[in-house]
Amino acid sequence: MAAEQGGRQERAAATGRRRARAARAGRLESGVAPAEVARRAGHSIAVLFRFYAKAIHRNQQRSNEQIERSLDAAEKDEAANDADS
Repeated sequence: MAAEQGGRQERAAATGRRRARAARAGRLESGVAPAEVARRAGHSIAVLFRFYAKAIHRNQQRSNEQIERSLDAAEKDEAANDADS
């Protein structure tokens, strides 16, 4: 009986850790500053980067895509303004 309870507690703890990791990754992917995510998790930024590198990489890819779209839009606006002149 005690072993069964211990097993349940271990599974519950593991589930809690997975949820916390998923929440941190979600914050990183949504654009929250890594320093803030690390502070709230009680980690250094180095630890955060080591364990959440994939989430950070996905966020960088998303940022690059946003920058590209913004630059494309600015070029189109500039071209339209030149055509109107």
